[in-house]
Amino acid sequence: LFEPGAGGVFSFSPDGSRVALVTPTGVSLAKSDGSERKANLVTFPGISTYSEYQFYPNVRWAADGSRLLAAIPSQDPLAANPTMTVWQIDAASGQPGQVGTFPFDLSLFFAQNVSAPDLTSIAYLKRIGAAENNNWELHVARLDGSQDNMLRSGIVRFVAWSPDSKWVTIEDGSELLNGNLSNGNFSPLADHLPATGAAWVDGGRFLYWNGAGQSWSLRLGGFIAASQEVGQSTVDVSMFAFTTGVE
Repeated sequence: LFEPGAGGVFSFSPDGSRVALVTPTGVSLAKSDGSERKANLVTFPGISTYSEYQFYPNVRWAADGSRLLAAIPSQDPLAANPTMTVWQIDAASGQPGQVGTFPFDLSLFFAQNVSAPDLTSIAYLKRIGAAENNNWELHVARLDGSQDNMLRSGIVRFVAWSPDSKWVTIEDGSELLNGNLSNGNFSPLADHLPATGAAWVDGGRFLYWNGAGQSWSLRLGGFIAASQEVGQSTVDVSMFAFTTGVE
């Protein structure tokens, strides 16, 4: 579809008609047949990862495909007071605009998308006290500026949003927790420990790995019933892929 050097990490709109192309320095848009490419609608300096790999920001499409969000960290995440700027791009025109700027932590490199699936809110971490204490506040802020709630503090890390934007998964110490945004309550994600590699399936179910070494169980959990084993692995794994709604 594109000449060498004109592609990127791709993300299709929900209806498949458009594709966002992300590079370590920009976000572009095109139709899925390769036409109407709008190059580098948002540009930024290469973001230091303190390693040999390059950082590609996540994008999040609106359910109707009309727009997308991209959260771009500042160039040096270990500098004093690092931030991330949230950009919104109109899919039809390609017109970009800044939505807001929030604190950023290096751990978010390894988290899933910080933008809520409904594109109304963003999760971020705000440092508490001295850096050596490694304490943080987890915040969820409305992108229209109307609300910013601190949900939990301590040695916390953001992991993921639920697909319905009503829950966030975090890691608190070594435990995975689900937080209810309506009341701020957190509960353990897994009923089998140790647990790692959590991913939401829908608004009420999630997958996670349970095990260690060469004995792993992939489990499907939920809010009501006990989790069920849906797969096994004899190698040290942390990734999986799945689809829903297909017989």
